[in-house]
Amino acid sequence: MKQRFDVTGMSCTACSSHVERAVSALAGVSSVTVDLMQNRMLVEYDDSKLSEAEVCQAVAAAGYGARPAGAAGGSAAQPPAGAAGRERTRLWVCVGLLLVLLYISMGHMLGLPLPSFLSGHHNALWFGLVQLVLTLAIAVLQFRYFRRGFASLFRGAPTMDTLVAVGSSAAILYYNDTVTYPDNTQEPMNLHVLPIPKTAGADALMTQAGVGLCAYKTTEQKAEAAGITPKEFVDRIVEGPRGVRDLWKLMNISNDRFIRTTDDYHVSAVQKIFRKMYENGDIYKGSYKGKYCTPCE
Repeated sequence: MKQRFDVTGMSCTACSSHVERAVSALAGVSSVTVDLMQNRMLVEYDDSKLSEAEVCQAVAAAGYGARPAGAAGGSAAQPPAGAAGRERTRLWVCVGLLLVLLYISMGHMLGLPLPSFLSGHHNALWFGLVQLVLTLAIAVLQFRYFRRGFASLFRGAPTMDTLVAVGSSAAILYYNDTVTYPDNTQEPMNLHVLPIPKTAGADALMTQAGVGLCAYKTTEQKAEAAGITPKEFVDRIVEGPRGVRDLWKLMNISNDRFIRTTDDYHVSAVQKIFRKMYENGDIYKGSYKGKYCTPCE
């Protein structure tokens, strides 16, 4: 005989495939067709070997719900009254929270102002906590994806909900406090946030920041791909549109002197120093064995 069933809990083609496999494995089943869009299933089976209840039990064991179409209690494929409205409300609330989260986490990159209690290094704790609270609020509002996703994963039948649940959980929980080297060995990172020094009275304070060719080997491949020399590549980063100088103007940062390691006087001075070191025997060929990667330079 042929029997139609209403199925609940399906959200992707993987879900419909899992339902189909679960029912197809039952003795007496000739064919199974699952319609994801209509949340319906058509089963052809031998009613002397199999009952409607056993079909529903097989679907339930796979992590979904089913009942014969037209059975008392309404269609399992139809959501409860008002569910669609609540779903839309929940979605728009999450979108609103997400926009606030994006503004706080990335707005300053576009020059957008932040509230005073979130600005500056001294408010770093509040800056992180507000983002964490907004993220957790979105996760709680959409918790059903985590519940269904991990349930499917533990049953060995992952679905799109599983991808959402695992990916979102990793983004929320994962924190990398180690450095991984090319040989896959690791060592912990010790990070320290140092306070900006303050001077009394009118004493001058000299600060230094580097943007030059010290990263030569990490930019060589990029420069080659762009068809320019490494120096030209770094020049674009410093002097080009949206470069370091433009960024400083945007952030209202001024400097007394801007020094490039490729300035002629700097090149000649470095050559003189290295020549003196070589003549004194301080530069020689040798070997080194230990943890190393190109960015370490």
